[in-house]
Amino acid sequence: MIVTVAHNKGGVGKTTVAIHVAALLAERGKTVLLDGDPNRSALAWLARGPGLPFAVQDERMASRVVRQHQHVVIDTEARPNVEDLKVLAEGCDLLVIPSFVDALSLQPLGELVSVLREIGAKNYRIVLNAVPPTGGAADDAAKLLEGDQIPVAQTRIRRFAAYVNAANQGQLVQQVRDKKAKDAWKDFRALGDEIL
Repeated sequence: MIVTVAHNKGGVGKTTVAIHVAALLAERGKTVLLDGDPNRSALAWLARGPGLPFAVQDERMASRVVRQHQHVVIDTEARPNVEDLKVLAEGCDLLVIPSFVDALSLQPLGELVSVLREIGAKNYRIVLNAVPPTGGAADDAAKLLEGDQIPVAQTRIRRFAAYVNAANQGQLVQQVRDKKAKDAWKDFRALGDEIL
């Protein structure tokens, strides 16, 4: 399976989602390659810690080792152009698009979905990410997306400081010492059950 994580906006948690989707696949006993974006965010995450349960390569070296893995998760840079999006969508089994629930994130998301529709992509799913623990913003965003016939995952990834700790320590969220780490990983497990 090839899973690509993309968005036309930076800072929406693409690398965090990509790393934890790769971890879900690895947890299921599969060999996984995480193909990092040109910013090398995943490699920087890996470098700060004791290691991850899957291989991480930058986009220039991934082609050398891709055949050694059952699954590939691709972390992309922000703002892919139309041609890049077409190649990304056609080249994967699932295109995961993480998005925050605020208006500043939903507007570019709408623009991205318009492009995906123009190119005929159907293999994508929106994942509401860093959802506030209280309030109806996530419900409102989901209703808006569903009303526009945009495929959105029912599972939401809640905002926890445990993700910051995980990135700082170069670990997966379930490995950090944080009282909410198990809840954070539970969100990803539910997402995996839904979309993988």
